Amino acid sequence: AEQVQQTVGAFSKAQLENKARYLENSLASITDKKKLQETYYELGNIYTKLADFAKAKSAFQKTADIDPDSALGKKAQFNLAWNEKFRGNFDEAEKEFQRLSEHADVQLGSFSQYQLADTLKKKGEYDKAAALFDQVAKRYPREEFAQLATFQSGYIHLYNLDNPEKAKRVFEEARQLFGPTAIVAQIEKETFGNILEFYRRKGYGYLHEGHLLLSEPLYKKADVQFDKGLEIRSKDALSLIGKALAYLWLGDKDKALS
Repeated sequence: AEQVQQTVGAFSKAQLENKARYLENSLASITDKKKLQETYYELGNIYTKLADFAKAKSAFQKTADIDPDSALGKKAQFNLAWNEKFRGNFDEAEKEFQRLSEHADVQLGSFSQYQLADTLKKKGEYDKAAALFDQVAKRYPREEFAQLATFQSGYIHLYNLDNPEKAKRVFEEARQLFGPTAIVAQIEKETFGNILEFYRRKGYGYLHEGHLLLSEPLYKKADVQFDKGLEIRSKDALSLIGKALAYLWLGDKDKALS
């Protein structure tokens, strides 16, 4: 009960349950189509807050059935798809968000496309999810979630697909597309640091392996990784030290000391 109360703010679980009963009892006497739709939609929201997702699904479905093209009808269809996603029914959510992403209503279609990408991510279909997040950001750059879509794409490339090169390109495109926003600043503060750390680890890994095997090609691979790190932070001490070691073990002391 405490968790529900925290979720819905001033209303307790008991108050919400009483409100739901009142609305359910009033349905039979409502003759106005618009009022009936509003009542079902309110019920759907209350049952969602109560985490009774089966009843919420039923209420939202009835809301949509009354007039699917009305504002509430569109919201109800979105909430139905979100309901499935929240419950972990990702295949059903994917199907519904795919349908809604093709809707003529731009706001509904664009946000449904974002949710479709997020559903694919939760299913572990990372390549498809990243590509769709990219598409959303570029197609709807003025929508509030466009920057989040870019962040999601870069995050997937960096952490799920182990592709920091692509992640870096995505984040650089975000900087060009959106300018110095709060989300872009967060990307530069945290995520670029993680990409830099990836290059450092990879560079020192090549150095270690090269030192064990006395392998010049591995030293050169290490140097390439440190250069990538320096593209992110030009005076990064660990990358500069790594480059110096690579040159030293390649026998080029002048470059190692420069």
